[in-house]
Amino acid sequence: EDCPDAGYLPGADHVFGLDFGTWKPASSKLFGNLTEGLGNLSEARMFFFLINHLRGTIPSALGKLGKLNRMVLRNNQLTGTLPSQLGETRLKSLLVDSNQLTGNLPVEWCKLVVRAGGSLATMAVANNPGLCGMIPECFQWDPSVLEPQNVAGTCLDFPPPASRPGFGGACDSSPPTCAHPASCIDAPKLISNLSTCVFTIHDFVDEDSGIREYRWFLGNSPGLANAIPSQIVSMGNSTIFDTFRIEIGEQQNLLPNGLDYYISVEAVNGACPELTTTISSGAIRLDRSPPEPHSVDGHNGIFTNINCDRFEGHMHSGDLLGVCWYFFDEKETEVTFYELAVLRIFPSGEVDTVANFSSSGISCHPAILQCKASRDIDLQSGATYSVLVKAHNSLNISGVGESLLLRIGLSHSDKVPLVEWMSLLLVAALSLLMAGSIFYVLYQRARTRALQAESARRQEMEDAQALLRRTIVHTFGPKAGWAAHYPKLGLPCLHCNLHSQDWAEVAFVFTDIEESTRMSNADPRLYAEMQEIHDQVIREQTTLHNGYEVNTQGDSFEIVFQSVELAVRFCLVAQMRLLQVRINNGD
Repeated sequence: EDCPDAGYLPGADHVFGLDFGTWKPASSKLFGNLTEGLGNLSEARMFFFLINHLRGTIPSALGKLGKLNRMVLRNNQLTGTLPSQLGETRLKSLLVDSNQLTGNLPVEWCKLVVRAGGSLATMAVANNPGLCGMIPECFQWDPSVLEPQNVAGTCLDFPPPASRPGFGGACDSSPPTCAHPASCIDAPKLISNLSTCVFTIHDFVDEDSGIREYRWFLGNSPGLANAIPSQIVSMGNSTIFDTFRIEIGEQQNLLPNGLDYYISVEAVNGACPELTTTISSGAIRLDRSPPEPHSVDGHNGIFTNINCDRFEGHMHSGDLLGVCWYFFDEKETEVTFYELAVLRIFPSGEVDTVANFSSSGISCHPAILQCKASRDIDLQSGATYSVLVKAHNSLNISGVGESLLLRIGLSHSDKVPLVEWMSLLLVAALSLLMAGSIFYVLYQRARTRALQAESARRQEMEDAQALLRRTIVHTFGPKAGWAAHYPKLGLPCLHCNLHSQDWAEVAFVFTDIEESTRMSNADPRLYAEMQEIHDQVIREQTTLHNGYEVNTQGDSFEIVFQSVELAVRFCLVAQMRLLQVRINNGD
């Protein structure tokens, strides 16, 4: 129940204080309202109602208590505004934090400040979210009276230069309004790129606290459901409309083409807590794709005849060029006009434009979904042409289709008689026969030279083998047996009678490629290939003749053998192997 009216309590002028917070049990709570009758306790010095469930407003009659110096109403459920009449008291401590109070901090409370003749030492209004507006400048005369932590959790802010960015706000209970909701957002109906979509916001007003900022979003339906936050534009207290550009970055690539999208603008006023109003634009169709040629029988529907009934691949010089095509496919918007170009294609691949058709020279027929154009163009005999059709949609995005290649033959008046054709064929046949005869003679000559060269090479190989056999017999005598066992010097000495005592003599062999510098300068690539084969042969024969590779320098080898006989054998066989090798060019 409500507290009884203290004005009717006997001996009210003998009450010096009410303490319902310090000494009461924690589980005990006061309920009800503070009545105006408390203003009759003229001798009261202290009201202490800490941590209760008191509701209602703070009585304005408390301003009559001239001896009241301490009032603690912390942690209750008090509502309403702060009574300005408390500025008439001699309060030293005023704690009304952690309630549900609203409105401004009364400028009349400046009388409580010491500089203004008051006695106030401590004041706390924190955790009252509904308190708003600018704190009177007088509370900066003695900053210790009302420190920042004592206004935390409110919408109060100190005046400059002590103001805190992002804190505070005006007292305003009404959200922004738009005089004409249908025109508050001026946006296009068709766009090809969301990053280039420009729209205008205007007609939002808030007479009490102004428009602090706009927040706008992009979604596939009106309102903020499923919307992508795009940008926040700070407006301060300005109500002037402005133009903005959508900036949603790479997210736009995830938005499907051909759908309708909506821009929703949330106007935020300067109140605290902030109040907002959301308005959405009309549907905005996104079209990124160009018009495409209509497919007909697997072709792109562009015919080089006026009736759209066959794909022409040739014409005669002097014929009238006619072009017909089906309407291009455009799913999202519509094709607004077509353009036409005739191109000549040269054998080298170069392209030259020989004629252009503007939209005025093209006739389109919606009933049959076809467009046609014709013109008398000087098409050269024997040349190749193609026709390009370009379609532009409502967003001026263009798509191009190209006809089949068009080859131009002789005109009807220039056709060659049959007798002349036969004569031309006869001349061509004789020319081919003569060319074939010449080719055959040249082929036989080249083949004869190749056979002669091969025979000479074979004879050279046989002479070299004979020389090597004679060298072996002359050097080691017939008893060496090499001439009999290895008449063609084709086998390695795998059966030589080698014993440990044979190491009493060793033979060193040094190899070198003759004129290697000249050959390397003449053809480095070919020389590198030749040297690789040379090195392979040398190492192969070294292994087969029980030799040991001591060192290499460039194209030279230093090899040691167990005997002079093995060394000579190695040299003869390796030389023969190198003579038998052919490199790519046959040298």
